[in-house]
Amino acid sequence: MAPTDKRGEHFDPGNYRPISTHSSIIQSFEKLVCKQPLSLVKKFKILSECQVGFRKGHSTEQAIAEITDNLKKSIDDDLFTCGVFLEFTKAFDTVSHSILLKKLKKYGVRGLSLKRFNSYLSNAKQDVSFQNSKSSKQTIICGVTQGSSLGPLLLLLFINDIFNSSEKLSFRLFADDTNIFASSKNSKDLETAVNQELTLVKKWYDIKKLQLT
Repeated sequence: MAPTDKRGEHFDPGNYRPISTHSSIIQSFEKLVCKQPLSLVKKFKILSECQVGFRKGHSTEQAIAEITDNLKKSIDDDLFTCGVFLEFTKAFDTVSHSILLKKLKKYGVRGLSLKRFNSYLSNAKQDVSFQNSKSSKQTIICGVTQGSSLGPLLLLLFINDIFNSSEKLSFRLFADDTNIFASSKNSKDLETAVNQELTLVKKWYDIKKLQLT
């Protein structure tokens, strides 16, 4: 694993993003393992259309256009609109393996394929290389790898049901960047409703053992 500076002080280890550098054999294995869940995702349209991250045919430009159109419509309808912009804290690194495996089973990955995922996630080890130094190996107890074929898809499946956390809020996501909107004719009613619904979103975060930035 090679640490990549993300933001903040260069001397703070918490500001570095772990980018995994897998061997060609592991990368080939990941592409093979990725085929079944990817085919299920496409066949049954599992991922919400409000999720535009790491998906062919989707883009940030598309999401921005949809958000802009919705805001214009709200203005035309004389509605007040509230937008809340959230981000997971180190989403790739904090994915719970046990919850992820349950989600994969729910989405149709079962039997031998589920066992492969369990083996893939269990007892994996990593070390960190920086310049001419290398750390000792540590067991990975949570998270999915960035810079891999499988990691982004697993993350999207893991957070996919955030859209079910509230029936009153409108969501647009680019991977873990979460944009939430709500509209109402009354600004006070809008404020009350958004605060109430955000408690449900926060509850979803807590159940999934994720944190907000």
